[in-house]
Amino acid sequence: MVIAVQLQARGPRGMVSPAASGIQYEREFIMKHALGICLALLGLTLFLGSSVAVAADNTHQGTLVKASDGKLTMTDTAGKEHSHNVADNAQITLDGKAAKLEDLKRGYKLKVTTKEGDPTTAIKIEATKD
Repeated sequence: MVIAVQLQARGPRGMVSPAASGIQYEREFIMKHALGICLALLGLTLFLGSSVAVAADNTHQGTLVKASDGKLTMTDTAGKEHSHNVADNAQITLDGKAAKLEDLKRGYKLKVTTKEGDPTTAIKIEATKD
């Protein structure tokens, strides 16, 4: 965004030079506000980056072992087996389409998002057959 204001300034021979003074004003405006704009953008970047990092802490991937009766057993990427209670309102998808917990089969790849503050409760399960 460039704000241009035409000011009249006297040139070397006493002639009015509105174009030169307008350019000077633009430069001064940019220089005065550049630091503030940069700091605002840095703050926004840090804020959004931390939000993404927090969301990633609630999500992990692995392979399905068993899914039934509101419970999901899986192995994580290190091969360690663990279980989750599946929330009644959990969003479950299989290959990008809505599914039920009973539709998921052993060996499916999973991305599980747990309830914030409760890593034992799954609120979102994204499964793929491969």
